[in-house]
Amino acid sequence: MAFTSFGPKAIARLFTYTTKVAKRCNTYELKLVTDYHYGRLGDNNYLTETPQTIDLWLKLTKRYKNADYSNLFFENYKELPHINPKLWKVAAYNIVTLIRRLINNKP
Repeated sequence: MAFTSFGPKAIARLFTYTTKVAKRCNTYELKLVTDYHYGRLGDNNYLTETPQTIDLWLKLTKRYKNADYSNLFFENYKELPHINPKLWKVAAYNIVTLIRRLINNKP
């Protein structure tokens, strides 16, 4: 899903479409993998892009964490972004840690 390509106002519609597709895939026993692919994260925008990426993944997590879809999978950064590996390690840690906290209902 190209969540970042359409702007913040379109995200709710994209979630609706994702849910419809997930239900259809569930009906036909198909797996659905939604990935962020490589995003926009880079050396020059690390400080602004990381919070935006986290915000998107927290929205996805909140929407689907209790959903009854055994066929729905999400990939965070299918391809690594063009970024300094040290910055990537920090960004990836922060993104995954916040998602795990939300899934486990921790503040």
